[in-house]
Amino acid sequence: MRVLKVSVYSRAMKKALCTILSCLVSLITLAQNEFGTFNDEFSGRPPREVPRDSSANAGPVVPHFRAAWRWMHGGVYKKTMPLDSLADGIYNYNVIFKRDVSNTYLGNFPSPYESNIFIHRERGEDFYPLNTVRAYLFKPDDALEYNVTTPFTRIDYFNGGSSGMSENWLDLWHVQNIKPYWSAGFRYNLISSDGSYTYQKSKAYNFALFSNYEKRRVAASFFINQNMGHFNENGGAADLTEIRDTIMNSRYVLTLLNNEPNNNYQNFNLRASVQYNIGRGKKVEKPGQDSTILPPALEEARARLRVADSSRFLPDSIPPYLDSLDAGIDSLLSVTPPSPADSSARDSLYAGAMTYPMKAILSLRVEENKHTFNETSVEHAFFPRFYIDSLSNKNLYKNKVFEIDGKLVVNEHPKYAYLPGIYAGLTYKHLNYWQREQVDKDSTTVDFGSRDTFGAYLTAGIFNTDSAALFHFDASGRFCLLGDYIADYSLQGEITQFLTRDKNVFARVKGALKRQTPNTFFDFYLGNHDHWANRFDKTASYELEGSFHHLRNRTEVGVGLSNTTGYIYLDTAIMPRQYDADLFVLTAWLKQNFRLGHFYFDQNVYYQLGNKPGVLSLPRVALYSHNYYQNTFFKKVLGFQAGVDLFYNTAFHASAYAPSLMQFHNQRVEKTGNYPKVDVFIALRIKRADIFLKYEHLSQYFANRNYFSAYTYPINPARFKYGFRWNFFD
Repeated sequence: MRVLKVSVYSRAMKKALCTILSCLVSLITLAQNEFGTFNDEFSGRPPREVPRDSSANAGPVVPHFRAAWRWMHGGVYKKTMPLDSLADGIYNYNVIFKRDVSNTYLGNFPSPYESNIFIHRERGEDFYPLNTVRAYLFKPDDALEYNVTTPFTRIDYFNGGSSGMSENWLDLWHVQNIKPYWSAGFRYNLISSDGSYTYQKSKAYNFALFSNYEKRRVAASFFINQNMGHFNENGGAADLTEIRDTIMNSRYVLTLLNNEPNNNYQNFNLRASVQYNIGRGKKVEKPGQDSTILPPALEEARARLRVADSSRFLPDSIPPYLDSLDAGIDSLLSVTPPSPADSSARDSLYAGAMTYPMKAILSLRVEENKHTFNETSVEHAFFPRFYIDSLSNKNLYKNKVFEIDGKLVVNEHPKYAYLPGIYAGLTYKHLNYWQREQVDKDSTTVDFGSRDTFGAYLTAGIFNTDSAALFHFDASGRFCLLGDYIADYSLQGEITQFLTRDKNVFARVKGALKRQTPNTFFDFYLGNHDHWANRFDKTASYELEGSFHHLRNRTEVGVGLSNTTGYIYLDTAIMPRQYDADLFVLTAWLKQNFRLGHFYFDQNVYYQLGNKPGVLSLPRVALYSHNYYQNTFFKKVLGFQAGVDLFYNTAFHASAYAPSLMQFHNQRVEKTGNYPKVDVFIALRIKRADIFLKYEHLSQYFANRNYFSAYTYPINPARFKYGFRWNFFD
């Protein structure tokens, strides 16, 4: 009966999604197509002309150009960003594997995860439970600023799995300029999966509104959104031999939890920022006339495009450091001169642009978070301890963050390439945590309470990102002057030295030095199955990375060192522990992309070595091998790509998972890994639409069956997936 209900619900959901999608496509097509024509930007043909007697001929057809950037350090300077490109391919849409080549996760998408590449591991959330779901969140730090000549809409829809085990993702974006200097947009994102195994249904979704304004002396941006997620917990496979030694339908695999306890999170964000430029303004020259005023990353992007093969028709297939087909302003990245109409549209993006000697910035950020763990019936066989209720329970943990930041910035001089910019400011941050504090002696009532912490920080930095210079640097620091985090500090910086005039070859060094108060989550927690009270020392850490990039040869090689004193982790008993010595991790990586005719071989390999595997276990080697054939047919109207992806990491003691905390912890029962996961795919590009077909986890049929990720959690069995992305530029 239960399987039948899930199947009916899945079919109903699919029908609803398809209906909504069809309506959205129709409405957006009408809304975008103001002049009754399509923009043939990707076809290689000029835009079609509107008949002179057409009632829609209200004016000239405006070519589509778009710019996207991010304000670094809360508004100090702009950094041009690639536009919505999936570096690992549209068919590799699981966001955790877009971020990293290897992860420990629960098999389902979406589900809690942690990166197996230590230097990339999420550790920065004030509300600690969100670290394991960070990839599914859309937060202010992820948002870009936009400027477009015509409205831009994108629809992504991906689907996989059979009825009752289906996986769906709908991602809808829309951005348009209200005025040449004022842009606004929204994003709706829904990931929903029934799960291949029982009691595994999960959902993550968000909705965001954003806007940016920049005219004369004033620049402002606004972002508001809500993230939510729901995960049913099954505790993993009850008998691991049912995965390793048998071939059975995954729905029949017994799980450790059967009464469907579930984790839920909510995250609300509001960010507003305003800048006021001070001093005598100087008009910015058009980008085509004076390259020295290009946004900081654009020169590097142009250099990348010079060596990128024009036959790589799928932006999503380009490795991260060649990912520039959609970066910045499209016409500036073109190897062919723009037409007069294109130049006019491009110039409108820069209408009235000015540069000023100084500016003042004021920013406000508000965030609210909530995590709950619900049990309709406590399963004692899985949870041997309970502190609140032995029958049913609801854990509740919340926090609020309020932050206000002010800065004064002295900008880089537009004439002197190596004269740096500097800034300084003050930040006030207040945090409120609300949770259970104690249980009465009779164990019948629970007292809730709140804890407030705050810090006042001095911030400062120096930067030089002028595109005319061959030496770029960006260094920033933050020191807590007073409050609960007094004497906490962080220093971080990045240096880039271009070794050739065309910026095709460069070396980059990154570093960070930190001293931090442990997260409040590790100080005190009281849940039904977890309870601790600690007084940990501050942690001290440094990170150093160096890398060499040769764009023409498509090569990146690097090495990173990470050392932490006082590293805090969850041990095998799911209790916080602090390692009082130095925890050292060495990471080296190589990214090399080979080409032989129409065949491409993109390889990403990481090597890690730690000094304390009993505290932190990591795979020695992790790799992603992306191999494919690519060509265009029918006079380059149809783009075609077909290939094989391989994910692999060596065996290690992958973390176990604690459902009551939505966190990973150490285990030393057995190792997982040493398993090749192989996917095969076909991708097509037809004008503005990208379509893919994929068979995931083909290796289930010929490799060993030890396909576990987290301890007791197998990855999804083999399944067929498909999806599309459709862009609207008119």
